[in-house]
Amino acid sequence: MDTKRTLQRPVTESTSILSLLPVEIVREILEVSARDSGQTAARLVQVSSLVRCWILPILYETIIIENARQCIQIWGNFLRDEARPDAVPLSSLVRNIGLHASRTLETREWLFGVFNDAGIPMSLAEEVTVTSLLHSFTNARNMYINTALACFDLSSPGHHPLAQLTQLHCGSWDSWLGFSSNLDTFPALTHLRVDIIYNTGLSRSWTALQAPSRHLPNLTHLAFGMDSRCKAPELRATAVFVRDILARPGMVMVIVTAWFSWSKKRVVEVFSGLDDPRLFIIHDPGAPNEQSSVVEWEAQARGQKCMWEVPLRSS
Repeated sequence: MDTKRTLQRPVTESTSILSLLPVEIVREILEVSARDSGQTAARLVQVSSLVRCWILPILYETIIIENARQCIQIWGNFLRDEARPDAVPLSSLVRNIGLHASRTLETREWLFGVFNDAGIPMSLAEEVTVTSLLHSFTNARNMYINTALACFDLSSPGHHPLAQLTQLHCGSWDSWLGFSSNLDTFPALTHLRVDIIYNTGLSRSWTALQAPSRHLPNLTHLAFGMDSRCKAPELRATAVFVRDILARPGMVMVIVTAWFSWSKKRVVEVFSGLDDPRLFIIHDPGAPNEQSSVVEWEAQARGQKCMWEVPLRSS
């Protein structure tokens, strides 16, 4: 054992086992603990400056914002850390962003109550917003969202803060509609997942994806849900859409979740003409669930489970 890289101290009854291990092993143990629990990671950054340097990238690698108070708390953490000498901006550590809100994230309405209760001047409301946070996440590549996007102004000219995303997971119909009309904002996107979708208007919302030269030219993986209870013409239109998507250059995998799939036979018949090993059909007799959706996204973001890699129940 290299004694120079071991935390040496006399062995006593109170000696921590960690102090007897090489620094590299101690770091690995703490990093694994931090990845398993966000609360553990938050506690570990308080241990020492050395441990803080190890754990901060893990603590801020994946963040989920569910309400205005969390938005303000994260923004405050960023501002405080900027005052530290030689500190790496915390916002640059964020790789995965989750926006899981129960209502539309409109700037002033969303923040007014929290600012008022906390005694924070409303003049700061224009700075502490989801949009301003997104602009600071220059290294983010993966995003989950289940809310409308009115406050993000995707149609604005110039470079958009989400333009660098490679993976997008829409957990609601409203969030997908916001993105589907602005697909040219995301030229780097390779993985797209839309969990909750209604067949009414399906063809219209997906049409842009059938023009790979204009929209999402780098798309390789697509997963979406469909209502298997709808009439045969709509199901056939979905099959045609899937056929066209598979014909896009570079497509690796298409996953279709058939919600309310009480009869596998009906769904299988619709896709019977698509004998393609890249197509997977998941039959689910239940209904879409936004809470399960964000939990699955977080697990994938933290490297615990990935829809694109785990075995699938195919038809």
